[in-house]
Amino acid sequence: MFNDGAGYAYRDTDNMFMGYPTAKLDTNGIATGATDPGRSPDSSGGIVFKHRIQNDYPTTPGKYGMDFWWRALGTTLSVNNFFSAYIYNRDGATWHGGHIWFDMTAVANKTRILYCNQSANYLAVTPDSLYNPGGHPFDYAGGSVAGGGYTPDKTGEWNNVKLVVDLTNNQYVSLRMNNVDFTSQIGGQTLPSTADTSPTSLHMGVWFAAKNTSRRIMSVAYFVFTDES
Repeated sequence: MFNDGAGYAYRDTDNMFMGYPTAKLDTNGIATGATDPGRSPDSSGGIVFKHRIQNDYPTTPGKYGMDFWWRALGTTLSVNNFFSAYIYNRDGATWHGGHIWFDMTAVANKTRILYCNQSANYLAVTPDSLYNPGGHPFDYAGGSVAGGGYTPDKTGEWNNVKLVVDLTNNQYVSLRMNNVDFTSQIGGQTLPSTADTSPTSLHMGVWFAAKNTSRRIMSVAYFVFTDES
């Protein structure tokens, strides 16, 4: 996977997951003017950490899933940031895909999960996750340990997400975060779409952006892409 946007994404051997290095996403002072994650990720204002897969059946690609892990770093992700995950396809004429927003700023000490509907509006699923982005931070940028310059909680608290979309029938299939299954709320909902004549391919990944120039950092790990057809 690679950062196809602004900011930085790099191998992090300080903050490991299951014995393997993670990917650290660092906005590096770059801000987005977006008000939500949008239909597709904004590469000019945020990190687009993604994988691109060749699609030899562009108009009938089938069902695809993405499973991954993530955690907040730093002590500032309860304000002024966006984090989302997406799967989308271009068939030579149309872009269509699923996009999920993990909003750590909407509710104190929790994370709200929203999906992008066919009108490119974000709708919340319930309940909110109990994940507190400030609960177990590992703060590279300077934090709450007096004289230490950072908050050294390397163990942290990780979240697991799996999203599945049907790119042939243009629908969400399922969504799970940790041990809460949102499929009954999201399954069968129509994916957003728009005209797009770019080369045909599947894209899967995450978007991370700051709303101001303060540095924001987080970790993602262990991406698994699945053919669910």
